[in-house]
Amino acid sequence: MITTRKLRKAGNSSVVSVPTEVIAALGISNGDNLKFNVKDNKVTIEKEVREDEEFFKLLDETFTEYNQALKRMVDL
Repeated sequence: MITTRKLRKAGNSSVVSVPTEVIAALGISNGDNLKFNVKDNKVTIEKEVREDEEFFKLLDETFTEYNQALKRMVDL
């Protein structure tokens, strides 16, 4: 997807609107923090994931993957 937006002045800052398609693709909503990475004159934008969110996501994946083994350990 390629889209353009105009950079606008808002007080002492500059702002740009985020297209609905980008919001959906990134799974973001108003109030989320975004992480900007600038490298080789290009910018990538991604949703900032808090460490505790990442921890619980990994924990959930681990329990899903090892569910049967963990249940067998309880039965010992």
